[in-house]
Amino acid sequence: MDDTEIKLSKDQWRFLAVLDAFQVPVPIEIVGALAPLLPGPLMDLLEKVEPLEWIRKPKKGFFAIGKRLPDQAKRSIKSINRKNALSGMVRRIYEQGLDQRLDPLAMLTLLDKAGKEKEAAEYEISIAHEAVKANDLQRGKSFLEKAVRRLYGNWKDGSAARLFVSAALELSNLCFSLGVGFQEMDKFLVKAQEIARFLGDMRSHALANLHLGRLYYFTDRRDDALLALSLGHEEIRELGDDDILSQSAVFLGIFFFIKGLFKEAIKHFEKAERALEEGKANILTAPTAPLFLGYCAMYLGQFHRAIGRLDYYWRLATDQGNPAVASTIQSALGTVLVLMKKFREASVHLHQAQDEARKCNNAMGMYFAGGGLALLNFVNGRTEHAYEVLRDTIQQGAGAGLIRQFSSPWILEMIYEFHRLGFDPLPEFEFSNVMKRVMKGINLHLRGVGMRLRAREKMTRGANKEDVRKDLAESEQLLESSGDRIEQAKTVFEAARLALMEKDKFEAKKLVNKARQLLGGYIDEFFPNEFKTFVDSQDPRLDPETRRQTLMHSFLTMIESLYPTESRHEILAKMLTATSAMFGAERSGLFWFEKGKFTTRPELRVACNLSQEEIASESFRSSMSMVLKAYRTREPQVGRLCLAEQTISRSNKIRSALCIPIEAQDTVYGVLYYD
Repeated sequence: MDDTEIKLSKDQWRFLAVLDAFQVPVPIEIVGALAPLLPGPLMDLLEKVEPLEWIRKPKKGFFAIGKRLPDQAKRSIKSINRKNALSGMVRRIYEQGLDQRLDPLAMLTLLDKAGKEKEAAEYEISIAHEAVKANDLQRGKSFLEKAVRRLYGNWKDGSAARLFVSAALELSNLCFSLGVGFQEMDKFLVKAQEIARFLGDMRSHALANLHLGRLYYFTDRRDDALLALSLGHEEIRELGDDDILSQSAVFLGIFFFIKGLFKEAIKHFEKAERALEEGKANILTAPTAPLFLGYCAMYLGQFHRAIGRLDYYWRLATDQGNPAVASTIQSALGTVLVLMKKFREASVHLHQAQDEARKCNNAMGMYFAGGGLALLNFVNGRTEHAYEVLRDTIQQGAGAGLIRQFSSPWILEMIYEFHRLGFDPLPEFEFSNVMKRVMKGINLHLRGVGMRLRAREKMTRGANKEDVRKDLAESEQLLESSGDRIEQAKTVFEAARLALMEKDKFEAKKLVNKARQLLGGYIDEFFPNEFKTFVDSQDPRLDPETRRQTLMHSFLTMIESLYPTESRHEILAKMLTATSAMFGAERSGLFWFEKGKFTTRPELRVACNLSQEEIASESFRSSMSMVLKAYRTREPQVGRLCLAEQTISRSNKIRSALCIPIEAQDTVYGVLYYD
């Protein structure tokens, strides 16, 4: 039968109009209740339109509008389904209690067509909640965002306004759980703040401020973050009840965290953690709590606690089926393991986290994993690869709204090293600009690290020693206030280097012992090899036999660390790093003689804390002479090198050096250099 020959009664058209209003499959009894049709006319309708696919039967007892309605039929249905008619249909559904038997998506579609914005938003929020319960966070975010967008300009009454505010705050948490959606959250939270103020809802206004503060922190608006968090903090203090304090704990922790006050911050993160454990919150409502708790514990030198908590919450998120949350937390776990020199475990965690974050489109997880992998390469001597990984991570993060986002001192240290080695500036991370921002900022932890790097830069340039000493003193004071004893110890070690440059060995030894005390139980992880003679010479336990056993232990540790890697260059780099640790060398390099032919300028194939600029300098001439002598004589060379008198440059503080020739089939191909 031709479409144009179809003749339907008004009741039959109303039946089709009801199906069209829902779009999705609907039980036949509900359609019949809204557009009654006797069996005869119903059979007549089906005989006429089912072959033309105007109606379909997806399953027994359900009808749905077809996909091949001709334009004339669509116009006829549209003339019936005017907004007032659809509103009447909605009213009848509620009066007859049919809404309880309808699929939420069917009801949502009808409410949307009827222009019932608030009711449609309520259904979207309900669908979002069910999705979150089923661990389908992407679906939950999608429907919650639809509700927020719907209500953004349609909060005409108090109930709709309150609905928007609560939905916007929920959406903020979901975005942080999934690691996406930061760029658009700003306008939603600002609107929530405005509406809460309009309603006189001070609790929601305070929470909106705190959510904005967290968002601004992660999107490089640190001043705005501090202002929003400060306002929220004051409002929370005025309200003062246990419920609001529990809800706001993680945000108040961030308030102190961005100031670099980790002792104060961790108290609030611990409160947020207790809320998680007591069931008052979950990882979705406080997704950043485990992350910040881990970082806080790490900065306070509580590395084993950081590993334990991050491992627990990573496994918990995994068991709960939340891969986005799990991958972000696992990234932080891998980074802590790098700092603890558990490189094998760290590599597994970071690569796994990166892969998982990529699968679920978690921009934050990929950002943190990338930073951890850059650090892993950096501490293992693969500086160029670290640079490439960090560059790619920064570019990807910027695309997701994570701009110039870092709180970790090692990022600042890597940027400094790239600058020192003459690498091209990273996007938005040019060293001098980053230093200006850090020094003007409110984070005393980063300022303390920045002061140390500035002192090191001055030392390299041969600046006035008093200026260097002043920077180091301020650095130590700031880091002590932050509670980071490890970074404080690194500054004290830098002061010890300055004392050695001034030939004040007594002061240097005193400073080394002070730094050693600050390291506490993490001496093996953070004590510089160059200062081990200061400690060893004082330790009566280290008799000749003990020293031999210590050397053997160092050798076995070195061998164990050389697990298979992907490239020959990486194996060489790991070998160099491991042997440097074994010999207690501050810097080292493999000088390569191509095809075993002598040259006065051998290639620096791999290096650890040694640059092309340094080996080309006048101060390295005596060291190069030892390298060439080791090549010619085919014998190891050990020698003492004099300190330069006039400058305190890093490259002029060498005290002794070791050169070991590498020979194969009666030909020397390279020389390992350590100082």
